[in-house]
Amino acid sequence: MLKYLRTPNELEDVSKYPKLIEYLLSSGNWTNDDIIKLIGGNILRVMEKNEEVNKKKSEFSDLTHILFTNF
Repeated sequence: MLKYLRTPNELEDVSKYPKLIEYLLSSGNWTNDDIIKLIGGNILRVMEKNEEVNKKKSEFSDLTHILFTNF
């Protein structure tokens, strides 16, 4: 996973997302549809990553159960 050492000023975490969206819209280079795609794409990536992590946890839990119930 890529880790960043610094974040842009005033974008330290996702709570600042509305400011980013406001800025992008005010720049005149982004349409409402562009913003919806940007936000939707991020949400889908987060959901997919959550599903991947949950699947790995489940597989680990199943393996742990098999290993330790035989003793």
